Amino acid sequence: MDDPTALRNMILAGVFYTAMIGYGIWQVLRLLSRGAMDGVRLVQLVATLFILGILCWVGYTALMLWT
Repeated sequence: MDDPTALRNMILAGVFYTAMIGYGIWQVLRLLSRGAMDGVRLVQLVATLFILGILCWVGYTALMLWT
């Protein structure tokens, strides 16, 4: 990777994916720590886990393609 612009873009994408995955994990832990799981909270937890899974897959795929 000799192009400094490509290297910078890869690093910024890695930081972005790490921040998004960290935020998703924080949301899941926050929901679980609150205790009472009603229907709305359960749907929110499942949606957050689904989005977290998509973000992990996209981040892994993108970083594997760049390296």
